[in-house]
Amino acid sequence: MDGYVYLMWCPSIKAVVGEPRVSHPVTWKFGMYKLGHTDDLRRRIAQLRSELKDPKIECRASYYTPCSREILEGLLLRHFNHFRARWDLKNELFNLPEKEAEGFEAVAKVIERPLFAAELFRLNAILKKVKAECQKAARSECKRGRSGRWRHPAGLNTVPST
Repeated sequence: MDGYVYLMWCPSIKAVVGEPRVSHPVTWKFGMYKLGHTDDLRRRIAQLRSELKDPKIECRASYYTPCSREILEGLLLRHFNHFRARWDLKNELFNLPEKEAEGFEAVAKVIERPLFAAELFRLNAILKKVKAECQKAARSECKRGRSGRWRHPAGLNTVPST
């Protein structure tokens, strides 16, 4: 559940510069960003260097979250969607301006705030359910005595006689 969302710099991957049009030739530049999530940044860097065949990949930004990193990653992907490389949606590659890359952690922090509220709401609902089940289980094992108090059938709530 908890872990990191990251922005990796992949210098060996080509990116299209500008909007390709019929009247203008396509121009390319090297360098794309990869956005993703992991619980182990070092291991993920090694995996990406192997998968993308780019030994120069480096982590430009990472953000630790105690919330669901999968959900935070999805929201970040949606936020940066207009920078997405059209030719490769599968690898989550982005042609981000340097200003956007530098602000990655700040954007992740802002996007994460509503996730905290949702997580607290979810945990409170689970806690209420568990409390209700515990009270129901305790009452099913106990009987009411003449005084109106709950009594345990084995006498566990009475003082032993000496």
